[in-house]
Amino acid sequence: MRSRQNFTDPEILDDKSTPTGICIRIGQERKAVLLAFGLVFTGEEIRLLQALANQAAIAIKRTTLIEKSHELQDALPILKLMERDKVSDALEEID
Repeated sequence: MRSRQNFTDPEILDDKSTPTGICIRIGQERKAVLLAFGLVFTGEEIRLLQALANQAAIAIKRTTLIEKSHELQDALPILKLMERDKVSDALEEID
């Protein structure tokens, strides 16, 4: 994530531009801020920026779910082996 100082760099932000920030949220959690630079944004432009932020939030959430799914898929064989060991131990105790 960029620090605030980077956005005051003259190459990025001239004296006439004012950043408008749209929060990217997943549920109530803030994930990022979409910054747009311009003199003045119309209501329609703000709605467009909010739509972009909403799409970014969906993409972030989807990526998080995919990563968790891969982690679970990787862990599944280990969990199966652990469960098999538990069953084997239980059967040995019965004998």
